[in-house]
Amino acid sequence: ATGANVYYENQNVARVEVNEVVAIGAAKDASFVNNGDGTYDVTYTISLENFSNVTLSNVQVTEDLASAFVGATSWSLQSVTTSGGLTDNSGFTGTTAGSTNLLASGNTLARNGTGTITVVVRVTPGSGLGPYGNQVTVSGSSPDGTTTSDLSDSGTDADPDGDNNPNEAGENDTTSLTFTEDRGLGIAKTFSTPTSIGGGVFETTLTFNIQNLSDAINGVALNNVQVTDNLNLTFPSPATYTVQSKAVTAVSSGSSATINAGFNGNTTQTLLASGTLARQGTATIEVVVRFDPNGLTGPFNNQATATGTTPQGTVLTDLSDNGTNPDQDGDGWGNEQTLSAPDTGNGGYSNNTTTDENDATPITFTETPLLGVAKRVVSVTALTSANRGLFDAIFEVTLENMGDVNLNNVQAVDDLSVTFAAPATVVSVSNITSALAENTSFDGSSDKNLLLATDILIPGQTETIQFTVRFDPNGRNNITNAVTASATSPAGIPVNDTSTEGTDPDGTDNDNNPD
Repeated sequence: ATGANVYYENQNVARVEVNEVVAIGAAKDASFVNNGDGTYDVTYTISLENFSNVTLSNVQVTEDLASAFVGATSWSLQSVTTSGGLTDNSGFTGTTAGSTNLLASGNTLARNGTGTITVVVRVTPGSGLGPYGNQVTVSGSSPDGTTTSDLSDSGTDADPDGDNNPNEAGENDTTSLTFTEDRGLGIAKTFSTPTSIGGGVFETTLTFNIQNLSDAINGVALNNVQVTDNLNLTFPSPATYTVQSKAVTAVSSGSSATINAGFNGNTTQTLLASGTLARQGTATIEVVVRFDPNGLTGPFNNQATATGTTPQGTVLTDLSDNGTNPDQDGDGWGNEQTLSAPDTGNGGYSNNTTTDENDATPITFTETPLLGVAKRVVSVTALTSANRGLFDAIFEVTLENMGDVNLNNVQAVDDLSVTFAAPATVVSVSNITSALAENTSFDGSSDKNLLLATDILIPGQTETIQFTVRFDPNGRNNITNAVTASATSPAGIPVNDTSTEGTDPDGTDNDNNPD
Protein backbone atom coordinates (compact mmCIF):
# COMPACT_ATOMS: atom_id res chain seq x y z
CA ALA A 1 0.00 0.00 0.00
CA THR A 2 1.18 3.62 -0.61
CA GLY A 3 0.91 5.81 2.45
CA ALA A 4 0.69 9.58 2.82
CA ASN A 5 3.69 11.78 2.15
CA VAL A 6 6.14 12.31 5.00
CA TYR A 7 7.86 15.66 5.41
CA TYR A 8 11.17 16.35 7.14
CA GLU A 9 12.34 19.85 7.93
CA ASN A 10 15.25 21.60 9.61
CA GLN A 11 16.47 25.17 9.74
CA ASN A 12 18.83 24.94 6.84
CA VAL A 13 17.28 22.38 4.50
CA ALA A 14 14.16 22.59 2.45
CA ARG A 15 11.43 20.03 2.93
CA VAL A 16 12.13 16.49 1.60
CA GLU A 17 9.12 14.43 0.57
CA VAL A 18 9.36 10.58 1.03
CA ASN A 19 6.55 8.18 -0.03
CA GLU A 20 5.77 5.24 2.30
CA VAL A 21 5.32 1.87 0.65
CA VAL A 22 3.38 -0.25 3.17
CA ALA A 23 2.73 -3.98 2.75
CA ILE A 24 2.84 -7.02 4.97
CA GLY A 25 2.33 -10.65 3.99
CA ALA A 26 1.71 -14.02 5.59
CA ALA A 27 2.03 -17.64 4.47
CA LYS A 28 0.86 -20.67 6.35
CA ASP A 29 2.05 -24.26 6.10
CA ALA A 30 0.52 -27.31 7.82
CA SER A 31 1.74 -30.77 8.76
CA PHE A 32 0.50 -33.43 11.17
CA VAL A 33 1.62 -36.49 13.10
CA ASN A 34 -0.75 -39.38 13.75
CA ASN A 35 -0.56 -40.25 17.45
CA GLY A 36 -2.17 -43.64 16.82
CA ASP A 37 -4.93 -43.12 19.39
CA GLY A 38 -7.35 -41.16 17.25
CA THR A 39 -5.59 -37.85 17.81
CA TYR A 40 -3.29 -35.92 15.52
CA ASP A 41 -0.79 -33.22 16.37
CA VAL A 42 -1.09 -30.49 13.75
CA THR A 43 1.76 -28.02 13.33
CA TYR A 44 0.96 -24.70 11.65
CA THR A 45 4.00 -22.69 10.59
CA ILE A 46 3.06 -19.05 9.91
CA SER A 47 5.70 -17.06 8.02
CA LEU A 48 5.46 -13.23 8.22
CA GLU A 49 7.32 -10.72 6.05
CA ASN A 50 7.35 -6.91 5.98
CA PHE A 51 7.46 -5.78 2.35
CA SER A 52 7.34 -2.11 3.40
CA ASN A 53 10.10 0.46 3.22
CA VAL A 54 9.37 1.37 6.81
CA THR A 55 9.15 -0.45 10.11
CA LEU A 56 5.68 -1.67 10.98
CA SER A 57 4.31 -1.50 14.49
CA ASN A 58 1.31 -3.09 16.17
CA VAL A 59 1.96 -6.26 14.20
CA GLN A 60 -0.78 -8.78 14.89
CA VAL A 61 -1.90 -12.18 13.59
CA THR A 62 -5.42 -13.47 14.21
CA GLU A 63 -6.11 -17.21 14.20
CA ASP A 64 -9.60 -18.71 14.69
CA LEU A 65 -8.94 -22.39 15.42
CA ALA A 66 -12.53 -23.00 16.54
CA SER A 67 -13.75 -22.17 13.04
CA ALA A 68 -10.97 -24.21 11.45
CA PHE A 69 -11.91 -27.40 13.32
CA VAL A 70 -15.65 -27.00 13.52
CA GLY A 71 -16.13 -30.48 12.01
CA ALA A 72 -13.79 -32.28 14.41
CA THR A 73 -14.80 -34.12 17.54
CA SER A 74 -12.46 -31.98 19.62
CA TRP A 75 -9.24 -29.99 19.54
CA SER A 76 -6.88 -28.44 22.06
CA LEU A 77 -4.07 -25.93 21.79
CA GLN A 78 -0.69 -27.44 22.67
CA SER A 79 1.80 -24.64 22.17
CA VAL A 80 2.67 -21.35 20.47
CA THR A 81 6.27 -20.37 19.76
CA THR A 82 7.76 -17.46 17.86
CA SER A 83 11.01 -16.39 16.19
CA GLY A 84 12.37 -13.24 14.54
CA GLY A 85 11.88 -11.09 17.62
CA LEU A 86 8.15 -11.64 17.85
CA THR A 87 6.41 -12.16 21.18
CA ASP A 88 3.41 -14.47 21.47
CA ASN A 89 0.22 -13.69 23.33
CA SER A 90 0.07 -15.90 26.44
CA GLY A 91 -3.71 -15.46 26.49
CA PHE A 92 -4.23 -16.85 22.99
CA THR A 93 -7.00 -19.52 22.89
CA GLY A 94 -7.89 -19.67 19.21
CA THR A 95 -11.52 -18.88 20.01
CA THR A 96 -13.57 -15.74 19.78
CA ALA A 97 -14.74 -16.38 23.33
CA GLY A 98 -11.13 -16.13 24.45
CA SER A 99 -8.56 -14.53 22.18
CA THR A 100 -7.70 -15.07 18.53
CA ASN A 101 -4.62 -12.79 18.71
CA LEU A 102 -1.47 -14.83 18.38
CA LEU A 103 0.89 -11.97 19.27
CA ALA A 104 1.16 -9.75 22.28
CA SER A 105 0.60 -6.05 21.81
CA GLY A 106 3.52 -3.88 20.76
CA ASN A 107 5.19 -6.25 18.25
CA THR A 108 7.13 -4.62 15.41
CA LEU A 109 8.62 -5.85 12.18
CA ALA A 110 11.53 -4.00 10.57
CA ARG A 111 11.43 -3.19 6.86
CA ASN A 112 12.10 -6.38 4.89
CA GLY A 113 11.99 -8.15 8.23
CA THR A 114 10.62 -11.66 8.75
CA GLY A 115 9.21 -13.63 11.65
CA THR A 116 7.70 -17.03 12.30
CA ILE A 117 4.93 -18.28 14.54
CA THR A 118 4.53 -22.02 15.17
CA VAL A 119 1.22 -23.28 16.50
CA VAL A 120 0.69 -26.89 17.58
CA VAL A 121 -2.89 -28.15 17.93
CA ARG A 122 -4.01 -31.63 18.99
CA VAL A 123 -7.08 -32.65 16.99
CA THR A 124 -9.49 -35.56 17.42
CA PRO A 125 -11.23 -35.60 14.04
CA GLY A 126 -13.55 -38.51 14.75
CA SER A 127 -15.17 -39.70 11.55
CA GLY A 128 -14.45 -36.39 9.83
CA LEU A 129 -10.94 -36.71 8.41
CA GLY A 130 -11.21 -33.46 6.51
CA PRO A 131 -10.39 -31.42 4.63
CA TYR A 132 -9.90 -28.73 7.26
CA GLY A 133 -9.24 -25.25 5.84
CA ASN A 134 -7.50 -22.54 7.82
CA GLN A 135 -6.27 -19.02 7.18
CA VAL A 136 -4.78 -16.28 9.37
CA THR A 137 -4.88 -12.50 8.94
CA VAL A 138 -1.76 -10.43 9.58
CA SER A 139 -1.84 -6.68 10.08
CA GLY A 140 0.50 -3.84 10.98
CA SER A 141 0.75 -0.03 11.07
CA SER A 142 3.23 2.33 9.40
CA PRO A 143 4.83 5.32 11.19
CA ASP A 144 2.18 7.68 9.81
CA GLY A 145 -0.63 5.36 10.95
CA THR A 146 -1.43 3.53 7.73
CA THR A 147 -2.74 0.03 8.42
CA THR A 148 -1.89 -2.86 6.10
CA SER A 149 -3.17 -6.46 6.24
CA ASP A 150 -3.00 -9.74 4.35
CA LEU A 151 -4.78 -13.09 4.30
CA SER A 152 -2.27 -15.90 4.52
CA ASP A 153 -1.32 -17.89 1.43
CA SER A 154 -0.89 -21.67 1.60
CA GLY A 155 2.76 -22.64 1.92
CA THR A 156 5.85 -20.87 3.17
CA ASP A 157 6.13 -17.91 0.74
CA ALA A 158 3.82 -14.96 1.31
CA ASP A 159 4.65 -13.46 -2.13
CA PRO A 160 5.14 -16.33 -4.59
CA ASP A 161 5.46 -14.04 -7.65
CA GLY A 162 8.08 -11.87 -5.92
CA ASP A 163 6.56 -8.47 -6.77
CA ASN A 164 6.49 -7.33 -3.11
CA ASN A 165 2.69 -7.34 -3.19
CA PRO A 166 1.47 -10.40 -1.22
CA ASN A 167 -2.19 -9.44 -1.35
CA GLU A 168 -2.93 -10.44 -4.91
CA ALA A 169 -5.19 -13.02 -6.51
CA GLY A 170 -3.67 -16.48 -6.12
CA GLU A 171 -1.64 -15.41 -3.09
CA ASN A 172 -4.40 -15.70 -0.50
CA ASP A 173 -5.13 -19.42 -0.73
CA THR A 174 -6.51 -21.25 2.29
CA THR A 175 -4.22 -23.79 3.95
CA SER A 176 -5.98 -27.16 3.88
CA LEU A 177 -5.21 -30.52 5.44
CA THR A 178 -6.88 -33.94 5.45
CA PHE A 179 -6.04 -36.52 8.08
CA THR A 180 -5.17 -40.04 7.05
CA GLU A 181 -5.10 -43.36 8.87
CA ASP A 182 -2.39 -45.90 8.19
CA ARG A 183 -4.45 -48.97 8.94
CA GLY A 184 -4.39 -52.67 8.36
CA LEU A 185 -5.55 -55.89 10.01
CA GLY A 186 -4.55 -59.47 9.32
CA ILE A 187 -5.22 -62.96 10.65
CA ALA A 188 -3.57 -66.29 9.89
CA LYS A 189 -4.53 -69.75 11.05
CA THR A 190 -2.87 -73.14 11.49
CA PHE A 191 -3.89 -76.52 12.90
CA SER A 192 -2.01 -79.28 14.65
CA THR A 193 -1.94 -82.78 13.17
CA PRO A 194 -5.19 -84.41 14.31
CA THR A 195 -4.69 -87.30 16.70
CA SER A 196 -7.14 -90.16 17.12
CA ILE A 197 -8.56 -90.40 20.64
CA GLY A 198 -10.69 -93.46 19.88
CA GLY A 199 -14.22 -94.06 18.79
CA GLY A 200 -13.60 -92.38 15.45
CA VAL A 201 -12.90 -89.02 17.12
CA PHE A 202 -9.89 -86.83 16.31
CA GLU A 203 -8.46 -83.89 18.22
CA THR A 204 -6.69 -80.87 16.76
CA THR A 205 -5.59 -77.44 18.00
CA LEU A 206 -6.48 -74.39 15.91
CA THR A 207 -4.08 -71.46 16.33
CA PHE A 208 -5.14 -67.95 15.31
CA ASN A 209 -2.52 -65.20 14.84
CA ILE A 210 -4.07 -61.71 14.71
CA GLN A 211 -1.99 -58.61 13.93
CA ASN A 212 -2.52 -54.87 13.60
CA LEU A 213 -0.58 -54.25 10.39
CA SER A 214 -0.58 -50.45 10.58
CA ASP A 215 2.67 -48.52 10.48
CA ALA A 216 4.66 -48.23 13.71
CA ILE A 217 4.84 -44.44 13.44
CA ASN A 218 1.76 -43.28 11.56
CA GLY A 219 -0.51 -46.23 12.27
CA VAL A 220 -3.50 -46.40 14.56
CA ALA A 221 -4.65 -48.66 17.35
CA LEU A 222 -7.62 -50.93 16.69
CA ASN A 223 -10.54 -51.26 19.06
CA ASN A 224 -13.38 -53.79 19.23
CA VAL A 225 -11.08 -56.48 17.85
CA GLN A 226 -13.02 -59.67 17.21
CA VAL A 227 -12.47 -63.10 15.63
CA THR A 228 -15.43 -65.08 14.30
CA ASP A 229 -15.23 -68.77 13.40
CA ASN A 230 -18.23 -70.76 12.17
CA LEU A 231 -17.25 -74.38 12.76
CA ASN A 232 -20.53 -75.58 11.25
CA LEU A 233 -19.09 -74.64 7.87
CA THR A 234 -15.86 -76.46 8.67
CA PHE A 235 -17.45 -79.70 9.84
CA PRO A 236 -20.66 -80.12 7.83
CA SER A 237 -23.10 -82.93 8.60
CA PRO A 238 -22.73 -85.85 9.06
CA ALA A 239 -19.44 -84.81 10.71
CA THR A 240 -19.76 -83.64 14.29
CA TYR A 241 -17.49 -81.59 16.54
CA THR A 242 -17.11 -80.21 20.05
CA VAL A 243 -14.92 -77.39 21.34
CA GLN A 244 -12.82 -78.71 24.20
CA SER A 245 -11.02 -75.53 25.24
CA LYS A 246 -10.19 -72.02 24.09
CA ALA A 247 -7.68 -69.48 25.36
CA VAL A 248 -5.78 -66.33 24.51
CA THR A 249 -2.21 -67.59 24.76
CA ALA A 250 -0.21 -64.46 23.89
CA VAL A 251 -0.79 -60.69 23.66
CA SER A 252 1.83 -58.09 22.76
CA SER A 253 2.59 -55.11 24.93
CA GLY A 254 -0.03 -52.39 24.76
CA SER A 255 -2.69 -54.73 23.40
CA SER A 256 -5.37 -56.73 25.18
CA ALA A 257 -7.59 -59.72 24.43
CA THR A 258 -10.02 -61.69 26.57
CA ILE A 259 -11.43 -65.03 25.46
CA ASN A 260 -15.18 -65.49 25.12
CA ALA A 261 -15.90 -68.40 27.45
CA GLY A 262 -19.13 -69.15 25.60
CA PHE A 263 -17.53 -69.79 22.20
CA ASN A 264 -18.68 -73.12 20.75
CA GLY A 265 -18.37 -72.50 17.01
CA ASN A 266 -22.08 -73.04 16.58
CA THR A 267 -24.54 -70.85 18.48
CA THR A 268 -21.71 -68.62 19.67
CA GLN A 269 -19.11 -67.99 16.99
CA THR A 270 -17.22 -64.99 18.42
CA LEU A 271 -13.94 -65.90 20.10
CA LEU A 272 -13.24 -62.72 22.06
CA ALA A 273 -15.11 -61.01 24.84
CA SER A 274 -12.99 -57.90 24.24
CA GLY A 275 -9.89 -56.95 22.33
CA THR A 276 -7.63 -54.06 21.35
CA LEU A 277 -4.48 -54.07 19.25
CA ALA A 278 -1.85 -51.38 19.52
CA ARG A 279 0.02 -50.31 16.40
CA GLN A 280 1.65 -53.50 15.09
CA GLY A 281 0.18 -55.32 18.10
CA THR A 282 -0.46 -59.07 18.04
CA ALA A 283 -2.61 -61.63 19.81
CA THR A 284 -2.71 -65.43 19.64
CA ILE A 285 -5.73 -67.64 20.30
CA GLU A 286 -5.77 -71.43 20.59
CA VAL A 287 -8.89 -73.57 20.30
CA VAL A 288 -8.90 -77.33 20.86
CA VAL A 289 -11.54 -79.10 18.77
CA ARG A 290 -12.60 -82.75 18.67
CA PHE A 291 -14.35 -83.94 15.55
CA ASP A 292 -15.86 -87.13 14.21
CA PRO A 293 -15.71 -87.29 10.39
CA ASN A 294 -18.57 -89.80 10.33
CA GLY A 295 -17.53 -91.06 6.94
CA LEU A 296 -16.29 -87.77 5.46
CA THR A 297 -12.71 -87.79 4.23
CA GLY A 298 -11.91 -84.08 4.43
CA PRO A 299 -10.12 -81.85 4.12
CA PHE A 300 -12.23 -79.78 6.46
CA ASN A 301 -11.60 -76.21 5.30
CA ASN A 302 -11.63 -73.66 8.07
CA GLN A 303 -11.51 -69.89 7.83
CA ALA A 304 -12.03 -67.25 10.47
CA THR A 305 -12.82 -63.55 10.10
CA ALA A 306 -11.04 -60.85 12.09
CA THR A 307 -12.51 -57.38 12.55
CA GLY A 308 -11.31 -54.22 14.24
CA THR A 309 -12.35 -50.56 14.39
CA THR A 310 -10.03 -47.62 13.83
CA PRO A 311 -10.27 -44.51 16.02
CA GLN A 312 -12.17 -42.79 13.19
CA GLY A 313 -14.76 -45.59 13.14
CA THR A 314 -13.62 -47.47 10.04
CA VAL A 315 -14.22 -51.21 10.43
CA LEU A 316 -11.43 -53.36 9.03
CA THR A 317 -11.95 -57.03 8.17
CA ASP A 318 -9.75 -59.89 7.08
CA LEU A 319 -10.37 -63.52 6.17
CA SER A 320 -7.75 -65.77 7.72
CA ASP A 321 -4.86 -67.01 5.61
CA ASN A 322 -3.44 -70.49 5.94
CA GLY A 323 -0.23 -70.38 7.95
CA THR A 324 1.25 -68.18 10.65
CA ASN A 325 1.84 -64.91 8.72
CA PRO A 326 -1.22 -62.69 8.15
CA ASP A 327 0.70 -60.56 5.62
CA GLN A 328 2.85 -62.81 3.48
CA ASP A 329 3.92 -60.12 1.03
CA GLY A 330 4.71 -57.65 3.80
CA ASP A 331 2.80 -54.71 2.33
CA GLY A 332 0.74 -53.96 5.44
CA TRP A 333 -2.49 -55.35 4.03
CA GLY A 334 -3.76 -58.73 5.15
CA ASN A 335 -7.02 -58.89 3.22
CA GLU A 336 -5.64 -59.44 -0.27
CA GLN A 337 -6.38 -61.90 -3.02
CA THR A 338 -4.64 -62.60 -6.28
CA LEU A 339 -5.72 -61.10 -9.61
CA SER A 340 -5.52 -57.57 -8.17
CA ALA A 341 -8.67 -57.96 -6.13
CA PRO A 342 -9.93 -54.82 -4.35
CA ASP A 343 -9.07 -54.71 -0.69
CA THR A 344 -12.54 -53.67 0.35
CA GLY A 345 -12.11 -54.85 3.91
CA ASN A 346 -9.52 -52.21 4.69
CA GLY A 347 -11.67 -49.15 4.42
CA GLY A 348 -11.99 -49.11 0.65
CA TYR A 349 -8.29 -49.22 -0.15
CA SER A 350 -7.46 -51.15 -3.31
CA ASN A 351 -4.26 -53.14 -3.40
CA ASN A 352 -2.65 -55.43 -5.95
CA THR A 353 -0.80 -58.56 -4.93
CA THR A 354 0.65 -61.70 -6.36
CA THR A 355 0.10 -63.55 -3.09
CA ASP A 356 -3.32 -64.81 -2.03
CA GLU A 357 -3.64 -63.95 1.65
CA ASN A 358 -7.16 -65.30 2.13
CA ASP A 359 -6.55 -69.05 1.84
CA ALA A 360 -8.68 -71.31 4.01
CA THR A 361 -6.85 -73.66 6.37
CA PRO A 362 -7.44 -77.28 5.25
CA ILE A 363 -7.73 -79.60 8.25
CA THR A 364 -6.62 -83.03 7.11
CA PHE A 365 -6.36 -86.29 9.02
CA THR A 366 -4.86 -89.73 8.37
CA GLU A 367 -7.20 -92.70 8.34
CA THR A 368 -6.27 -95.84 10.24
CA PRO A 369 -8.98 -98.26 9.16
CA LEU A 370 -8.99 -101.62 10.95
CA LEU A 371 -11.45 -104.49 10.83
CA GLY A 372 -11.39 -107.55 13.08
CA VAL A 373 -13.35 -110.79 12.93
CA ALA A 374 -13.74 -113.74 15.27
CA LYS A 375 -15.72 -116.95 14.91
CA ARG A 376 -16.93 -119.56 17.30
CA VAL A 377 -19.12 -122.65 17.38
CA VAL A 378 -22.07 -121.90 19.61
CA SER A 379 -23.28 -125.49 19.68
CA VAL A 380 -23.22 -128.78 17.80
CA THR A 381 -26.29 -131.02 18.06
CA ALA A 382 -26.45 -134.64 16.85
CA LEU A 383 -29.73 -135.35 15.11
CA THR A 384 -31.80 -138.48 15.66
CA SER A 385 -34.45 -140.55 13.95
CA ALA A 386 -34.53 -139.99 10.19
CA ASN A 387 -31.60 -137.56 10.43
CA ARG A 388 -29.42 -139.85 12.43
CA GLY A 389 -25.77 -139.30 11.51
CA LEU A 390 -26.32 -135.61 10.74
CA PHE A 391 -25.33 -132.67 12.93
CA ASP A 392 -26.57 -129.10 13.32
CA ALA A 393 -23.76 -126.64 14.08
CA ILE A 394 -24.58 -123.06 15.06
CA PHE A 395 -21.76 -120.67 14.11
CA GLU A 396 -21.37 -117.11 15.35
CA VAL A 397 -19.23 -114.53 13.55
CA THR A 398 -18.23 -111.35 15.39
CA LEU A 399 -17.21 -108.24 13.39
CA GLU A 400 -15.62 -105.21 15.01
CA ASN A 401 -14.46 -101.84 13.66
CA MET A 402 -11.18 -101.44 15.51
CA GLY A 403 -10.01 -98.38 13.54
CA ASP A 404 -10.67 -94.65 13.74
CA VAL A 405 -12.97 -94.16 10.75
CA ASN A 406 -16.22 -95.61 9.50
CA LEU A 407 -16.02 -98.85 7.53
CA ASN A 408 -18.25 -99.19 4.47
CA ASN A 409 -19.37 -102.21 2.43
CA VAL A 410 -18.83 -104.57 5.35
CA GLN A 411 -18.72 -108.20 4.21
CA ALA A 412 -17.97 -111.62 5.70
CA VAL A 413 -17.16 -114.60 3.45
CA ASP A 414 -17.42 -118.19 4.61
CA ASP A 415 -16.44 -120.97 2.20
CA LEU A 416 -18.21 -124.02 3.64
CA SER A 417 -17.06 -126.19 0.74
CA VAL A 418 -13.55 -125.94 2.14
CA THR A 419 -14.67 -126.38 5.72
CA PHE A 420 -16.70 -129.47 4.97
CA ALA A 421 -14.51 -130.93 2.26
CA ALA A 422 -15.12 -134.50 1.10
CA PRO A 423 -15.99 -136.90 2.42
CA ALA A 424 -17.99 -134.48 4.61
CA THR A 425 -21.00 -132.79 3.06
CA VAL A 426 -23.17 -129.77 3.81
CA VAL A 427 -26.82 -130.69 3.85
CA SER A 428 -28.29 -127.22 4.39
CA VAL A 429 -27.68 -123.71 5.71
CA SER A 430 -30.44 -121.97 7.63
CA ASN A 431 -31.40 -119.41 10.23
CA ILE A 432 -28.93 -116.71 9.22
CA THR A 433 -29.56 -113.77 11.54
CA SER A 434 -27.78 -110.46 12.16
CA ALA A 435 -28.41 -106.80 12.92
CA LEU A 436 -26.56 -106.26 9.66
CA ALA A 437 -28.20 -106.90 6.30
CA GLU A 438 -27.74 -110.66 5.96
CA ASN A 439 -27.63 -112.45 2.63
CA THR A 440 -30.46 -114.95 2.79
CA SER A 441 -29.11 -116.68 -0.30
CA PHE A 442 -25.93 -117.67 1.49
CA ASP A 443 -25.19 -121.40 1.16
CA GLY A 444 -21.42 -121.38 1.67
CA SER A 445 -20.80 -122.85 -1.75
CA SER A 446 -22.39 -121.13 -4.72
CA ASP A 447 -22.91 -117.99 -2.60
CA LYS A 448 -20.32 -117.51 0.11
CA ASN A 449 -21.22 -113.98 1.18
CA LEU A 450 -22.87 -113.77 4.57
CA LEU A 451 -23.91 -110.13 4.12
CA LEU A 452 -25.28 -107.85 1.41
CA ALA A 453 -22.32 -105.49 1.96
CA THR A 454 -24.58 -102.47 2.42
CA ASP A 455 -23.76 -101.78 6.06
CA ILE A 456 -21.45 -99.33 7.78
CA LEU A 457 -19.58 -100.03 10.99
CA ILE A 458 -18.65 -96.94 12.96
CA PRO A 459 -15.46 -97.02 15.06
CA GLY A 460 -15.88 -99.32 18.03
CA GLN A 461 -19.07 -100.91 16.71
CA THR A 462 -19.43 -104.68 17.07
CA GLU A 463 -22.01 -106.86 15.31
CA THR A 464 -22.60 -110.60 15.09
CA ILE A 465 -23.91 -113.03 12.50
CA GLN A 466 -25.34 -116.43 13.38
CA PHE A 467 -26.24 -119.24 11.06
CA THR A 468 -26.90 -122.97 11.27
CA VAL A 469 -25.17 -125.57 9.12
CA ARG A 470 -26.53 -129.13 8.89
CA PHE A 471 -23.75 -131.43 7.81
CA ASP A 472 -22.72 -135.05 7.50
CA PRO A 473 -19.12 -135.61 8.61
CA ASN A 474 -18.99 -138.93 6.81
CA GLY A 475 -16.23 -140.07 9.09
CA ARG A 476 -14.33 -136.77 9.48
CA ASN A 477 -13.62 -136.04 13.09
CA ASN A 478 -11.74 -132.72 12.89
CA ILE A 479 -13.47 -129.93 11.05
CA THR A 480 -12.08 -126.36 11.19
CA ASN A 481 -13.64 -123.20 9.82
CA ALA A 482 -12.56 -119.58 9.24
CA VAL A 483 -14.30 -116.49 7.92
CA THR A 484 -12.70 -113.67 5.95
CA ALA A 485 -14.08 -110.18 6.61
CA SER A 486 -13.56 -107.11 4.43
CA ALA A 487 -14.59 -103.44 4.19
CA THR A 488 -13.42 -100.11 2.80
CA SER A 489 -12.63 -96.84 4.53
CA PRO A 490 -14.25 -93.54 3.51
CA ALA A 491 -11.15 -92.81 1.44
CA GLY A 492 -11.47 -96.16 -0.29
CA ILE A 493 -8.73 -97.98 1.60
CA PRO A 494 -9.55 -101.73 1.69
CA VAL A 495 -9.20 -103.64 4.96
CA ASN A 496 -9.68 -107.34 5.70
CA ASP A 497 -9.10 -109.93 8.39
CA THR A 498 -9.29 -113.67 8.84
CA SER A 499 -11.22 -114.81 11.88
CA THR A 500 -9.65 -115.84 15.15
CA GLU A 501 -11.25 -118.37 17.48
CA GLY A 502 -13.74 -116.96 19.95
CA THR A 503 -15.82 -113.82 20.28
CA ASP A 504 -13.08 -111.16 20.50
CA PRO A 505 -11.46 -110.21 17.20
CA ASP A 506 -8.53 -108.84 19.20
CA GLY A 507 -7.84 -112.25 20.70
CA THR A 508 -6.31 -112.34 24.14
CA ASP A 509 -3.53 -109.73 23.88
CA ASN A 510 -5.77 -106.62 23.88
CA ASP A 511 -3.40 -104.71 21.58
CA ASN A 512 -6.24 -103.38 19.39
CA ASN A 513 -4.74 -105.29 16.49
CA PRO A 514 -6.95 -108.12 15.26
CA ASP A 515 -5.42 -111.57 15.69
